[in-house]
Amino acid sequence: SKILLITKYTIRRSFFVFLLSLLIIGIESCSLFKTQAIRIHSSKSKKEQNFEKKQIDYRFLLYNGLRQKMLGNYQLAEQYFSKCIETFPLRATPYYELAQLSYQQKKYSEALHYAEKAHHLAPKNKWMHELVIRLYEGYNQLAKTEKELEIIIKNNPSNIPYYFELANVYTLRQKYNDALKIYDKIETMQGVNEGTSIKKEEIYIQRKEYDKAIAEINKLIRYYPDNWAYYGLLGDIYTLQNQYDKALKSYRTVLANDSSIAKTYLSMAQMYLQKKDTANSFAAIDSAFCSLSVDLERKLSITYSYMRFYEVRTEYQHYLEQMIQDLVKTYPKNPKVHILQADYLMRHKKYKEAREALRLAKEDKQNVYAYWQQLIYLDAQLNDNKSMYTDAKDAIDLFPNIAELYWYGGLGAYFTNRYRETVNLLNKGLELPKDSSVLIRVTDYYMYLGEAYYHLNDKDSAYYYFDLALQDDSTNYILMNNYSYYLALDSTNLDKALMMIKKVILKNPKNATYLDTYAWVLYKHGDYQEALKYIKQAMANSEKQGVAFLEHYGDLLYRLGRDEEALQEWKNA
Repeated sequence: SKILLITKYTIRRSFFVFLLSLLIIGIESCSLFKTQAIRIHSSKSKKEQNFEKKQIDYRFLLYNGLRQKMLGNYQLAEQYFSKCIETFPLRATPYYELAQLSYQQKKYSEALHYAEKAHHLAPKNKWMHELVIRLYEGYNQLAKTEKELEIIIKNNPSNIPYYFELANVYTLRQKYNDALKIYDKIETMQGVNEGTSIKKEEIYIQRKEYDKAIAEINKLIRYYPDNWAYYGLLGDIYTLQNQYDKALKSYRTVLANDSSIAKTYLSMAQMYLQKKDTANSFAAIDSAFCSLSVDLERKLSITYSYMRFYEVRTEYQHYLEQMIQDLVKTYPKNPKVHILQADYLMRHKKYKEAREALRLAKEDKQNVYAYWQQLIYLDAQLNDNKSMYTDAKDAIDLFPNIAELYWYGGLGAYFTNRYRETVNLLNKGLELPKDSSVLIRVTDYYMYLGEAYYHLNDKDSAYYYFDLALQDDSTNYILMNNYSYYLALDSTNLDKALMMIKKVILKNPKNATYLDTYAWVLYKHGDYQEALKYIKQAMANSEKQGVAFLEHYGDLLYRLGRDEEALQEWKNA
């Protein structure tokens, strides 16, 4: 009923354009003969002459207001209509026009003020009355809406949309008996029809008066015996009462006579689910999902809800997988389906298959940031640094102002040995504002900038960024380990290296990599015996004796004069 009002409002605007043409003619005539008219009526009293002049001014202002409104110059139009009100404050039209202008600009409180004023001045004008009703509805002032609808129906007793709207308001206010009386009134005016019967059925179901609801649908079946969908509605009412045999009979009647009403399978699925017959419920869904007559959005909504409901129940996973496969088979090129499939696969940590599904949606979704976010996440989960780099670069072309993309692009570049590109991407990412919901810290940027610069042999820049990173995070043990090791390799600032690695070992006393670094820093300090102690601990805590461990062990043995043992460890390395 709201749609009907809005449609009539659109028609009314066209009607006003016609009136406006007539008004233009009238105004032009007034303009041509204004002076003559005053001369002819010079014998009239001063008061009468002033009134006539105001009348001409009013029409001129109203015409210009309507003209500016049509041109989209709303502020100027408002000025003209306000002048009309100053000229004749008790005329409804300018208030009505101001209400429409305010409504179009979404200034709803102003619109209501002007509409109420217009309606007060012209209570029998149905266009002004409709605008007031629409605004009351918008503000959910149902009592006022109800009152005004009752009045407008008295003034327009043959306007059926008004009755539907009043019945709807009665229903919202839970005045069900009044609503039912209105629907009965509509039936006497236009005969038995789906619009009234379905509304009455909904009220009866709300009141749990299922026999009356069934009677209403049976009435529709009598009047429209070829509309098999009504048997589906009958089945839904039986399902609500747990009368599953009657419900199933009704659903089968629909499918036997009109197989195109495939949404009946969804009603059957709900019935079986309520009956705790999971196998038959999913079988019915399977039939619905293979049909194009069931809306895709509804299928997607059902699948997502089932994914949430059955996520932790592994015995139902094969049903869910079948539902998704049905969708992929029925809609092989629809990106929404592939995104749903990817989401399901991600939930089950099938990252490779999820990424393959997601790439099938690329052409349609490439301008959607969430798509790229999910794709790059999968690259990271798969440790596919090359793809993470190229996907991030592609996304940056589309979304150049999102810092997160430069982070992942820089990370992918670093792990594929593109160190100069790492520096460029991470520096650009640092310049951009960060999304607080993304858990990437500035200190992480600094750490990888330092690593990239070190690999570019720009050690001063590397150590500068390492220091910046440690200022923000003094417990970054990975960074402190690497920084200590690099200083030891360069035989520079060894005291600082020793201080950092001691702090690391204090918190991670059994980490083989950290123990090896500690041994290497001690070696560079010339403390060979202590270094030998820690290299042995590193090897004892390592499942596999790495090349670096064996080389360092050999170096220490050589420094301690154990040449043959050292040679053997170097050979092992």
